[in-house]
Amino acid sequence: MATGRKVRVKKIVRRKLELRQSLWPDLHEERLWLRQKSDGWLSIPRAFPLLLRIMDMLAPKGKPVSQTYLDLMCRTNDDAFGIVNKPRERAYYAGFTGERAERTWADRMKILAGLDFIDIKRGASGPINYILLYNPYHVIKRHHQDGKVDEAAYNALKERVIEIGADYLDAPTTSEKEPSVLEKPKKNHVKSGSILFVRFKGGAISSTRATMGSDLDFALPGRPVLTSAWLGSGEGEPLLHRVAGSVFPSRPCSQFLMTCKVKT
Repeated sequence: MATGRKVRVKKIVRRKLELRQSLWPDLHEERLWLRQKSDGWLSIPRAFPLLLRIMDMLAPKGKPVSQTYLDLMCRTNDDAFGIVNKPRERAYYAGFTGERAERTWADRMKILAGLDFIDIKRGASGPINYILLYNPYHVIKRHHQDGKVDEAAYNALKERVIEIGADYLDAPTTSEKEPSVLEKPKKNHVKSGSILFVRFKGGAISSTRATMGSDLDFALPGRPVLTSAWLGSGEGEPLLHRVAGSVFPSRPCSQFLMTCKVKT
């Protein structure tokens, strides 16, 4: 089946080349930027423009992240890994200048990490030194399952995926696969007196109050599917977006444990 698709693609490429030659019969190829004949290229997904648009839709209003992500992508070597050693240069490439350039760029990076498009590790160059880029198709699929992606945009992405012959949105994501054992929970610091809420698939909500001197635990028997968690302190930001190394929304487990370290 894959061989048949390759044959069809070759036919399409040949016909497009014939059409281009008929439209520009006197064209010299030296004027074109062709990957096969020049360096400095990178593999990117064909649906990349739409992926970037959906990233901006998921980001807070007035804080687009697509240009920042595009620069991250262009700095990889097809290995989904990047090293940041010149943050001011990165900020400039992402479109930020002036005294607040690095701070604004760092804010966009944190937004991308909060949406789970990337993961960040600190190093000798500062708190943002090493970058891991997750599969954006899988991340967007999880956000769609959580009701955060515009239906029209997601349907457009599904259509584009079909056009390019990919199956990224059909394959199960990491968060949909049931773990064989209970994984080590991720610790999150919360203020004493705060109320932590968790919502399950179906709308049920559970909560508990943080008390100084004790850990804040949820032991959830059965097969719950948690869709979100947040603090009731009015900050308006999610408390947990990652648990046990996996994206929080829609993660079924035979037992689910969240541990939060309480602080003043």
